[in-house]
Amino acid sequence: MVIRIFILLLIIITTEIESKDLFPSWRKSLENFNYQLPEELYDKYKEFGYDGAGYFKDSKGIYIRKTRFPNEEINYAIGIRNQKDKFLSDSVFLIFLFNNEELRMITTKGLYTKIDDYSFTGMDYRFGRSYEFIDGNLVKISCLDKGTNFSQPIEISKKEYCGEIIHLDAQGNISNVTDSKNPCSYICNSRYMPYSQPGFYYTTVDQLKLRQSPSSKSDVIMSLPLDTKVQVIEDTFKAERLSPYVNGNWVKVILEDGKEGFLYGFYLRFEKEPNLNLILQKAEEWKKTKNKK
Repeated sequence: MVIRIFILLLIIITTEIESKDLFPSWRKSLENFNYQLPEELYDKYKEFGYDGAGYFKDSKGIYIRKTRFPNEEINYAIGIRNQKDKFLSDSVFLIFLFNNEELRMITTKGLYTKIDDYSFTGMDYRFGRSYEFIDGNLVKISCLDKGTNFSQPIEISKKEYCGEIIHLDAQGNISNVTDSKNPCSYICNSRYMPYSQPGFYYTTVDQLKLRQSPSSKSDVIMSLPLDTKVQVIEDTFKAERLSPYVNGNWVKVILEDGKEGFLYGFYLRFEKEPNLNLILQKAEEWKKTKNKK
């Protein structure tokens, strides 16, 4: 009888531990954006009791940690950055935010700083192009900005929308476009891309230059139209800043006709990612149609 009770307790404990293991679900979600979570990170995550872990080797920096935001159902964050990118602060990460196993948001985070006021220094805030999800569906595309006039540190991490907010229905159609009434303090374009893993991508601008070497000063092989499909062979992890709000790596690619060269990774999107250009275009069409009524 004692042995049976012991076995039953062991099964219950094992089940509870396994129920905390959200890593496989997170891994699957990130694969849709062509980011892989290394096995070594998984081992550390289990070693540290399924609470959090970090992987900072060579070019890649990845962390898992518990987190929370005011009035949001989010409890875990996975951050990714290019360790070799010296143009960005070490605190800047692309972050995937989850409520347990469910992906809720993709955005960028940094550390809040304010000149002559150190009371809130060290708190995370979110900024840049952001995607929000419910039940696996993309429901909102927006830009987030750093807020002001805080009375409590937790307020720094709240969602502070700027510019327009695009709302989508379960089928991916535009259901509404609203104005946050807050102008962005920066140029909000594509999301931060720490690096591009091998795979198929599409160009997000017209006449993107294919170059002979990973530099904007390199000779141009040819220019590629918008939505050209390319295969990324490898990321050089060589970052270059083309403007204050355009920061990315050079990646080696091969075209469908066999030509090889280097593209600026900031202007690429993974084949399974939302087509931001198309969604923005449809949002403009939706606004024109609404204004005619």
